Amino acid sequence: MKLNFVFILVIVFLTACSTTYQPLGTTGGYQDKKTSEDTYWILFEGNGHTDLKTVEAHWNTRASELCGPNGYTSEDFEVDYEMVDSVDLSGIAFGIASPSVTHYPYAVGHAQCNTTASIKPVKPTSSR
Repeated sequence: MKLNFVFILVIVFLTACSTTYQPLGTTGGYQDKKTSEDTYWILFEGNGHTDLKTVEAHWNTRASELCGPNGYTSEDFEVDYEMVDSVDLSGIAFGIASPSVTHYPYAVGHAQCNTTASIKPVKPTSSR
């Protein structure tokens, strides 16, 4: 009996976590595709426990990884929720199943990699 309680507690804990930064899987993550020599299409999907700021931060992390130290400019960037209809089975033991809507956050857009450093070196001035 005690083992069942611990197992249920672990399952509840694991399913209540927000999406971590990872390749796209069953709990969310990033997906990208190179669309030209210096442009990537990037999608980051969260789960029902992930907020918009987190998916935006993870999208930016992936863009930074792909574009490197010169940085990037985002194009067609969007952060929003996708609403998915589902069935809430929490009351199934009592013969109750009710429809519900889950909001899954996502960030999507193109990252245009900068081909040169945006900060140009400053020429030293001669002192007279």
